Amino acid sequence: MNPIRHITKGTFGYHVLTLASGTLAGQLILFISLFFLQRAFYGPAAFGVFTLYVSLSELLIDMSGFKYELAIVNGKRVKDTLNTFLLSVSTVMFFSLAVLGILIAIYILFPEMKMVKELGITLFLIPVSIFCFGSFNAMNYWLNNKEKYGSMSAGKIINSLSSEPIKFALAAPLKYGGAGLIVGRVFGQFLLFVYSLYLFYKNDRKVLRIASRRRMQHLSKLHRNYPLFVMPGTLITTGITYLFFQFIFEVFGNEKVGLLGPSISYVGVAFSILSTAFAQVFYKKISTISDYGELKKIYLKFAGLLFIPGTALFLFVYILPNAWVVLLLGERWGEILPITRIMVLWMTFSSVALSLSHIHLRMNTQAVMFRLELVHLILVIVALLVSYYKIGTFYGTLYLFTGVQIFYYAMAILTAIYLLDRKQKSGAV
Repeated sequence: MNPIRHITKGTFGYHVLTLASGTLAGQLILFISLFFLQRAFYGPAAFGVFTLYVSLSELLIDMSGFKYELAIVNGKRVKDTLNTFLLSVSTVMFFSLAVLGILIAIYILFPEMKMVKELGITLFLIPVSIFCFGSFNAMNYWLNNKEKYGSMSAGKIINSLSSEPIKFALAAPLKYGGAGLIVGRVFGQFLLFVYSLYLFYKNDRKVLRIASRRRMQHLSKLHRNYPLFVMPGTLITTGITYLFFQFIFEVFGNEKVGLLGPSISYVGVAFSILSTAFAQVFYKKISTISDYGELKKIYLKFAGLLFIPGTALFLFVYILPNAWVVLLLGERWGEILPITRIMVLWMTFSSVALSLSHIHLRMNTQAVMFRLELVHLILVIVALLVSYYKIGTFYGTLYLFTGVQIFYYAMAILTAIYLLDRKQKSGAV
């Protein structure tokens, strides 16, 4: 008997463990790499440029597939699953080309724009990130539908192993830290795309014979809720992070953004090991459950379980002496732990809420969540305006933003529970 299956007592736990193991390996590589990159190669200003690139590219990547990739998991027939997958990849390709045209226009017409001056020529790597990682996302959901969690797990390791050496190698030659970090990240995303092509060619190329443009057009209409409600909602979530970083960049400068980026990365390493793996398997599992009473039990159970590592991380960050961090990373990173202690508060709540957010696809309540996201955006904009006109300090802004984030994600969790309870009482299936 496989001991892992025995320990986890079921395929759900086994699948989560499979994905989590790949995430753990990949994140450990990033964690160790980040420590040495900070200590010996790149300062806060370089990480500030890198953080701007990451936040902007992730915002556009989240939009690129119009969220059709989420519909891949629910496909009951191979023909529909394949054509939804191809629809998602095609959308990513056209979106990345459109972004390239827009960036060329911005680069030519607005050369003095602060973002253009800071990112320089690396601005044109954004469409590469969009196409490579957007296509890989679609492949991930294709693999999720087929329950190929080992292949999904391997992708996370490939990404880390390929991106981090480039960041080290380009630190000295480029003499511009942000570019070295950016090129390393994009190289890792490119290899993920190559890995996706290899997997599809090796295992699934034969199904291309049932590809149909007419079927893709039909599926785009059938799944219109994804671009109409899910994509705008996701855009707001990712856009809020970009808006926050851009605000800090404009008001407090590159170095503060450079401190925020690694702070989120360190906390994100801990959260993503479990939450990323859980979200993928959770989505697949709930797609087969029609009883809302059972869905509510699963939601409550795993919300509780996901809060445990978040609470443990919160306590660890507050117990850790700041002098140790300064000793390990150097004086220029002396503010990173105080910032992390604030950021970990809202990241705990967001990790739980976002890991379980696929429940709304199962309940078909995307419109409700979109309206909630609009409230989220309004709250954040008000918080930033209050910070700019009334508070005026970096830490005051950070505390206010954190408070708004905690309030929203707690409200999102409670809203999901309320909707599940209402559907259970109505007898919906």
